[in-house]
Amino acid sequence: MMERRIGTGLVAGLIAGIVFTLVALFLRTAMPGDEHTSMLVVAAEALHSHGRLAGWVASLVYTVIIGGIFGWLVSAEPADEPRLMLWGGLYGLAWWIVSGVLLIPALLGKVPLSSAAHA
Repeated sequence: MMERRIGTGLVAGLIAGIVFTLVALFLRTAMPGDEHTSMLVVAAEALHSHGRLAGWVASLVYTVIIGGIFGWLVSAEPADEPRLMLWGGLYGLAWWIVSGVLLIPALLGKVPLSSAAHA
């Protein structure tokens, strides 16, 4: 049962990652000096790489791992799919917020929650 849930979480993470990267292609974020760049470029830079392709790969790997962890966390839960989908969505939303507010700024060498982290 646990292996099945982890596998399902990995697939769900991959699907979420594909949707996120498609959306991220069109979303721009502010950088220092009034420059705007793709969120995928920022994801790549957080891993000390460059370009949209690196950001795309990083985002997919990140979401697959996050999905697998969710599958592992709920492996002992009863198979109530609507409830698990709701919790999975909230879990993904929480990771999206945490990564944008804390993780990515820290990886870029900025102090999370500071004005420099949002510049």
